[in-house]
Parts: sequence; structure tokens; C-alpha cells
Amino acid sequence: MICGHCGHHLQVVYKHTPRYVCRGLIRTTDEVTRDCTSIRAPALDQMVVEAFFAALQPAQLDALEAILAAQRTEREQLAQHWQARLKRAQYTAQLAQRQYDAVDPHNRLVAAELERRWEAELQQLHQVEADYHHFQQTTVPDAVPPQLCELFRDISTRLPELWPELTNAQKKELLRSLISHVIVKRPVPDQIEARIVWISGHYSDHQAITPVHGEQEVSGYAEMVARIQELWKQGYSDEQMAAQLTAEGFHTARSSDVASVSVMKIRLARKWYLPLKQIQLVEALDGFWTARGLAKQVGVNCSTICRYIYKGIIPPEDVKHDPASGVYLIRDDPQLLDRLRQRVSEQKERNGMLKPTST
Repeated sequence: MICGHCGHHLQVVYKHTPRYVCRGLIRTTDEVTRDCTSIRAPALDQMVVEAFFAALQPAQLDALEAILAAQRTEREQLAQHWQARLKRAQYTAQLAQRQYDAVDPHNRLVAAELERRWEAELQQLHQVEADYHHFQQTTVPDAVPPQLCELFRDISTRLPELWPELTNAQKKELLRSLISHVIVKRPVPDQIEARIVWISGHYSDHQAITPVHGEQEVSGYAEMVARIQELWKQGYSDEQMAAQLTAEGFHTARSSDVASVSVMKIRLARKWYLPLKQIQLVEALDGFWTARGLAKQVGVNCSTICRYIYKGIIPPEDVKHDPASGVYLIRDDPQLLDRLRQRVSEQKERNGMLKPTST
């Protein structure tokens, strides 16, 4: 694992949840006092393992073999090119030396010019020799052993099932058989980016969501809140909003999708009530009392009003259901209010809560 910000290798910190941490700049400079990056290990490990499983598919292994074979052929051609270039440099240097040796020493101007050319050709020869030596020291692309390729083909469909049973040493050995290194960075708090460099020299870029502490650190959080408001105005339920937000790519601080409880918390914090809750909070609607409003008028609680409806004390013809929420709406009738108030007063008198009025 290599830090994509500073290029140092990451360290593993084994806390409650293991993390990959870059402390390269802290060790090498006095100006930096905090970690360059810190990433939860499970999210990054899962990303790399899934990419490894995908690379094990037969088509990918065939492509890998073709790439490595092409790289070996290209290297052989480059080696031939360097050998030819070295021979040319050696020949021109030797030719310059013979010309210098053959010149009449008394012809100083010609001798000086030939000596200068000889020195230039020697310098060119030394440079070619150094470059050729550097080329020889570069890593030769290794071929995946045939028996390992056959093994990968056999287990490509079964390895995901077997993976949890392998030891960490076995997992690392398998990963390193195809992966050279992984370059990681965290552009925003809740997202990690990884460039997996394969042994072929090719690379693939991947992204993953990583948990964060607070909702305010979630990328696109403001947009998600605005989207919830739009869906709420359209009459979506919390479950429907959660499914729609997940389909649109939103996520929460601790999950890669959006749960209905998360939608509910955001909605209630901003008093965006669903139709049922909205109507329950009002006292009257379109000339009708809600249970809440009628209870306040009569001097009882909402459950008493509902009991009056169930027992027929409030006549059925005076009650209807709101089509949007299904809650009871009671007709605003002064005579009905008087009857209910009288009933409540009598009930309280029987219970000894009111003293009879003397005549």
C-alpha cells in the first residue's frame, strides 16, 4: 500500500478497526504534525480482493498472459536495439581513435580536432554503456507459472467461498501473485480511491465508500437533504424515499445505501411531516374538526374522541376519513359540540370531579 498523496508506504494500525495510516511526512519533515492519510482497512481490503477475484476470471488470465508475452517480446526487441546501439558507439569510438593515431603529430591543428572527436565519441560510448546497464537492471516482466494459471482457472469460481477460511499469509501470497502495489488516497472524508498496479504493469482504478463519523462529512449530503424534500413534497413514504435515494447513488455516514430510518431522522429534524402526521397536528381541515381539534373543544383527549366514534356517540354521518391520510374528520356542528360538552360535564359530575350547581 502506497500513499497517493506523498508516495510513502502505509502502515497498519491495529485498533478496534484496523487502519492504513501514512506517517511518512511526519518522519521526514518537521513541518507536518499529523498523518498524511488514514483509511479504514476493511473497506480498502474488500475493494482489492474483489478486483483480484475479477482478475482471476479465465478471460482476464488469458489477457494477462498475452500482455506479459507482448512485454517480453518488446523487451527482447529493446535488448537487440541497445546491443546494436552499443556496437555502433564502440565502432565510432574505435574509428575516432584510429584516425587520431594515424595523423601526423606535427599537424597540430588536425591532431587536436581528431583528439576532440575521439574524446566526444568516448563520452558517448560511456553514456550508451551506462544506459544499457540501467536497462539490464530494470525488472523483467515475470510470467505467471502455468501451473498457477491452471489452479486459478479451477478455483476462480470457488475462491470467493474459500477466501474466509484462508490464513492471512495465504491471502497475501495469492494477492501478490497478480498485484504489484496499490496506490491509495482519500480525496474526501467518505471516499477512497485506489489504483491497483498489476504485475503486468497495467493498472485499474477503483473507488469505494468508507464510513465517517458524522452525516455532515458525507459527500453530497446537502443534495440528499434537498432531494428528500422534493420526494416528501411528492408524497413519498420514508421507505420509498430511501429506495429512490439509494438508486440515485446517495449514501449515509455508516452505510453505502440509505435506510428509511435515516430519511425519517432528516425529515423530522426539519419538520417535514408526512400527510398523516401533518393532519394529526392540525385542529381543523376544510370545515371539519380533527380528533385533536375536537378534543380541545370538548375538553378531553384524542383517545376519548376516537372512543366516541367507535361507540357511535358521534354519529357515523358526522364522520369521514381524509382520503390522503385516512384520519377521522368530524363535521363542525354546534349542536354536536353542545351534546359532547354536556356528556363530558355529566361524566365528570358522576365521577365527583364537578359539584352540582345549586338553584
